[in-house]
Amino acid sequence: MGRHRGKLVTSTDPDSCDKVARQTLNDWSKGLHMSCGDFTKSRQLLQPSEEEAVKDWLAHESGAARPVQPRDLSARVNEISGRLPGKHWHCRYLARHKKSISTHKPWNLDLKRAQNFNKTTVEGYFTLRGELDKKYNGIPAAHNWNMNEKGNQMGGGWNGDGSKFIFATEDRDFYRQHSDNLELVFAQR
Repeated sequence: MGRHRGKLVTSTDPDSCDKVARQTLNDWSKGLHMSCGDFTKSRQLLQPSEEEAVKDWLAHESGAARPVQPRDLSARVNEISGRLPGKHWHCRYLARHKKSISTHKPWNLDLKRAQNFNKTTVEGYFTLRGELDKKYNGIPAAHNWNMNEKGNQMGGGWNGDGSKFIFATEDRDFYRQHSDNLELVFAQR
């Protein structure tokens, strides 16, 4: 007795046996044959707890502006499971967890600016700002300026390669830490 395409099949029912090979029925009766779902679970690279841990790690890395590329994800899974994932394994993994992680093209974020994306720095700024407002009875909005960067950049531009990275779906901003260091070179003949 077993299931074939969702229908119950027995070796004594002649109508249900004509489409199933005799060897398959024999294997079912001896307990040697697996259902498709059981076979898929036996071939899965990661255990469910490992999949959850990897998903949480991907969300953490994207929140820290260090998103992971799909090829790097496959390398990490190889380290965890000891088996090399297939070429499109990451696509199936992302499809299984599409409610919590997805791929996007990131905006580059300079490392110096990324240092300011921590809770302590932001709270400290607004605490100082509140103290100044109290001390001077409020600062008019017309006198609030951000003068920290000025200048021009000659040349350069959009030179991204279009690579996508894995982000948590709850993230609204897709940033990746990337050095914005522009070095000047003088060439002389």
